[in-house]
Amino acid sequence: MGKVGSSIASQIGSMRVTEQIDALEIMGINAAGYLILPKIIAGVVMIPVLVIVAIGCAW
Repeated sequence: MGKVGSSIASQIGSMRVTEQIDALEIMGINAAGYLILPKIIAGVVMIPVLVIVAIGCAW
């Protein structure tokens, strides 16, 4: 999880440096919800799926 978290932080950090987040805010898009929420939802959905697959492979 540490590698994934640092990867997400570096992506968002580079977007801040290249002013992509500022552009989203100027367009009226909630940058935090647009960038972070899909990653959280994907994690919440896929972690149980991966656990089920791992249990099935170990069976």
